[in-house]
Amino acid sequence: MSSDESSSSHPPGTLAHLHDLESRADLNGETVLLTSKVLENGRHEAFVLFNDDREKRPEGINVFEKNFTVNTTERRGRASGWNELGCRFVNTKNYANGLDAFQCALDVASKDSTECRIEGCDALCLMAWLGLRMNSEGVEFDGERNAAQIVQFGLKNIFAEILENKEVVTETATVDMGAGRLPTRDSPVLLLSVKENESSRYFFYDEMEKVVHECVEKKMEEKTSNEEDGNAVSTDGTETVSEAASSGQAEVLGEE
Repeated sequence: MSSDESSSSHPPGTLAHLHDLESRADLNGETVLLTSKVLENGRHEAFVLFNDDREKRPEGINVFEKNFTVNTTERRGRASGWNELGCRFVNTKNYANGLDAFQCALDVASKDSTECRIEGCDALCLMAWLGLRMNSEGVEFDGERNAAQIVQFGLKNIFAEILENKEVVTETATVDMGAGRLPTRDSPVLLLSVKENESSRYFFYDEMEKVVHECVEKKMEEKTSNEEDGNAVSTDGTETVSEAASSGQAEVLGEE
């Protein structure tokens, strides 16, 4: 997989619909995501995103241009397509391909972070949750990438505006990032805590609004390190916040 936009007549991440396939007639009508690779015989490398089953592993195919109709080539759609492909891989525990797809989404979104702020935020968030899930399951990649590095990369970029604010994060402050639960949220959230002397400030990422909120209540409850759903793991210093409100929110990756 690649996000190199100069390698193909169709930008990587282009979404298309398959039709008139003979040897794989079962795939007609399905959606595919085109990568940047075009073979010498003119076939385009693509992954099938099965329309009726998000839990089914994406199937890699090589298809002639005559057998697909382009649905969208616009940047936001392509970034979303890569994110969706990554989620499909993660759903089937193919974590390496999932991470590659999220990175491709981030690469596409980064070319115009203002236009694709939401898609870029989604890619970073998905990377962080992937790393946390791998950590929870005791899974690691061979080579340089490991779960902790993936989590740190995602969280540092998601909370970048807070981390770069010298009034919030001073030279003597202690910063911890991870995941935990809020009583006002049904699912675990990504958390940041900044401790200065005896006082602390807490922030969490809202996956629906794509913004960082500051938690207004400072009372913390004890929390075990492993969440029951296995998808979120608290790291150093992350616990559950009692209440949170939308005041003091900070945008991530630019403004809409």
